[in-house]
Amino acid sequence: MIGRYGLDTSDCLILMEAARLGVRSVVTMDRDLLRAQSDFDIYTW
Repeated sequence: MIGRYGLDTSDCLILMEAARLGVRSVVTMDRDLLRAQSDFDIYTW
């Protein structure tokens, strides 16, 4: 995920845990996670 999305390790751990739990929608204030929109529904404000 680090190479695919260009995220740091802490952001990748969040997405890996979400994927493991079957969570596909993430609400965050971290705009870096928008890079993962191809596999997740990322919502920011």
